[in-house]
Amino acid sequence: PRQSKGKLNKITKIKQLKKELQELVFKEEYEKAAKIRDKILKLEGVLKKKNAK
Repeated sequence: PRQSKGKLNKITKIKQLKKELQELVFKEEYEKAAKIRDKILKLEGVLKKKNAK
């Protein structure tokens, strides 16, 4: 249950970041968008590692 909550929090955070990323790209704030993209990739990597276990 505890891992599921953490996983759910990460999934929710990824969704929020993807929305923010789209807004930044629309505003042509590419440097900020790149930082958000990197955060998304990091979180997705953590989820993939946990799913592999």
